[in-house]
Amino acid sequence: MQTFSRRTGNGTGTVILIAAVLALVVIAFVRSRSSGDAGHTTLVGFDAAVPIETALANGKQAGKPTLLFFTANWCPPCKQMKKEVLPQEAIANTIRDQFVGVYVDIDNRAADAQSYGITGVPTFIIMDKDGKEIARTSGGMPASEFQQFLTAR
Repeated sequence: MQTFSRRTGNGTGTVILIAAVLALVVIAFVRSRSSGDAGHTTLVGFDAAVPIETALANGKQAGKPTLLFFTANWCPPCKQMKKEVLPQEAIANTIRDQFVGVYVDIDNRAADAQSYGITGVPTFIIMDKDGKEIARTSGGMPASEFQQFLTAR
């Protein structure tokens, strides 16, 4: 009878497997951080890809004010606004119909946040069609208060 012994080697295969799993975890984490907040893609009336200067030019051309929404994925009041306030039909319609909206993630667009003096998020700024600031508010708020902010100008 022959006896076969299995050699376990020096553990290289196990090390490679662990390294591959860790690499996948790191890649998933980096992608989730670099993609910003996926919630902005469902916000009616906001564009995250357009530079603020382009949005202001679009607003001027359309005869509409520009609504700047400065936010961050780690911000609880921002999440509350994105989940509970901005999707409400009356607010979404007001933004879509009356504004050129820009979604500005301050972690990805820090220079924009600095140039507009953003010290806290969420911050909403209304710029008139000529690019002058006409209203600003910060912090989470109920839908009725936010709707009043949008229409008080």
